[in-house]
Amino acid sequence: MPDRIDKSLFLLGLGVFTAGQVMLRFFDSAARSAMPFDVTHWLLLIGVLLLIPYAARLPREGFNRIVGPVLLLGIVATIGMNILDFVFWALPAGLDGDVFQVLRTEPSIWQPFMRLGPNEFFVTALVLPSLMLFKVSRIGTALVVAGAVTMAVGTEWFNVAGYVLMIGGYFFNFDSLRSTRANEE
Repeated sequence: MPDRIDKSLFLLGLGVFTAGQVMLRFFDSAARSAMPFDVTHWLLLIGVLLLIPYAARLPREGFNRIVGPVLLLGIVATIGMNILDFVFWALPAGLDGDVFQVLRTEPSIWQPFMRLGPNEFFVTALVLPSLMLFKVSRIGTALVVAGAVTMAVGTEWFNVAGYVLMIGGYFFNFDSLRSTRANEE
């Protein structure tokens, strides 16, 4: 079971990832013109990497057997998206060039790393660990699910709002879990 450090890194990772979403949604064009490197995708990459210790230590019995591996696959897909975005950042023609067009038309690259993986798959994978904690934190799980639904129904700033709801939900989940364990002792 993930310990307090894993949970803290998970919350920090979601926070850093959300900061990357804020940059992506509201400041991306300004960041592209002013920065010598892609700050936005570095925040997304660092944020998603901080989720790994939590995902790796999730229990592996019953329904929970799939939660950790699915979350890790969502993390891998998001890392792949970041790598592709770093390439696009470095290309002189960016999203208008031939390399972008080739990668965009290649389903084995575009679908898992740009379309499904970091969007639907990753967001769904973030909901699953919260479902494991439903018995100890209904409010936290409801916030995480509400965050996922918010991202599903909208774009742009909806992603930011959705990740903020998820951070709040996991904070409630982890706090409720800690309170439940303290009461049992």
